[in-house]
Amino acid sequence: MTWWHPKNFEDIRPLYEARAQVLRAIRAWFDAQGFLEVTTPILQTMPGADAHIHAFEVQGGQYLHQSPEFAMKKLLVAGLPKIYQICPVFRREEATRIH
Repeated sequence: MTWWHPKNFEDIRPLYEARAQVLRAIRAWFDAQGFLEVTTPILQTMPGADAHIHAFEVQGGQYLHQSPEFAMKKLLVAGLPKIYQICPVFRREEATRIH
């Protein structure tokens, strides 16, 4: 099935519209509370510190971030006290019945 074909896409378009509406509402709430939206790098020079979460290594010894937490903590230290970020995270974890 080619989901991107306009006829097929009609069925899933409402999902994209609902997602956009939810993201707008989340951003509006954080904005109203005085938070600043930030974007931190997805590529990291080392994987995260959690031994139970495995990172995706990409070319050149770089890793896709497992969480924006460390980069955001640096922004907090630098002087941005109220920040948020909506972003993908990349984790290689076991695929078991409870994950």
